[in-house]
Amino acid sequence: MAWLTGALFFWLATPGSVHAYEDQQTIGVGAGYAYTISDTAPASGARLELSASAGLSLAWTARARLSYALHPDADPLHVGMAAVELLYIVDVLEFVPYFGVGTSVLASARDDRLRAYPALQAVLGVDYLMSRELTLEVDLSAHALLTALDTDPLYLAATVSLVWMLDG
Repeated sequence: MAWLTGALFFWLATPGSVHAYEDQQTIGVGAGYAYTISDTAPASGARLELSASAGLSLAWTARARLSYALHPDADPLHVGMAAVELLYIVDVLEFVPYFGVGTSVLASARDDRLRAYPALQAVLGVDYLMSRELTLEVDLSAHALLTALDTDPLYLAATVSLVWMLDG
């Protein structure tokens, strides 16, 4: 009987595995810095972002993002972006690094001209799990503008976000 009681106590006291994003949906809001590598556009800008994600498995998450950036200049550049990404999550307790790839469309407005660019992106980031419901996220992304590689090859973004975990 003592052996059974000890085994039951050990089983109840042993923590289960921790999975930050398995079957988890999130929504987030962020702000950050944008930089365009361009021959003609102003380089530095400020950006705002909304995001939503869904955990696909222990290691994979799909995320959608919408953002807006303002690059100030005498004739400012406005950039809107819609992106989808597949992220590989390295789930380690409080800090959760991730990396991934995705596709996006960047729309820019300047000089009363509107242009749209399809892009491929690489993403690198880390989440700090402040609680089970709230995460602080730092994210870097590089977007290769496929139809403007000769004049505007890359659009870079760094974002700090608050991300809320929703019940899955």
